Amino acid sequence: MDINNPNERLSQFAKALSHPARVAILQLLIEKCACCGCGDCSLCKGCHDECGCFFRGVHTRLNLSKASVSQHLAELKKAGLVKCKEEPPRVKYRVDSENWALARKLFNDLLGLCSHADFKHTETL
Repeated sequence: MDINNPNERLSQFAKALSHPARVAILQLLIEKCACCGCGDCSLCKGCHDECGCFFRGVHTRLNLSKASVSQHLAELKKAGLVKCKEEPPRVKYRVDSENWALARKLFNDLLGLCSHADFKHTETL
């Protein structure tokens, strides 16, 4: 995959967002990492094992099996939407802000190509 090709990156982001559990994981990470306003949970003094930014917290808060969480986090990491930092014996996850911004831009560019009015002529097909 060519990471410099916008269409390939958009497809990779779309695939990562194509499962409800991955969307829920991202929502949890975004909510948790916004707790201190900096987008970096390492500055949040309230992080602990049950926190939503640690593997165990994702697993317990979303009521998903450990295997499922592991698989979904791997897909999100592969797409570049999530980063992890090992803090033995724990692993902390956060949204990759650069790639999140790129995903937003690529989706906005695609969705902005046509407005709802542009599709009115296809309603009679």
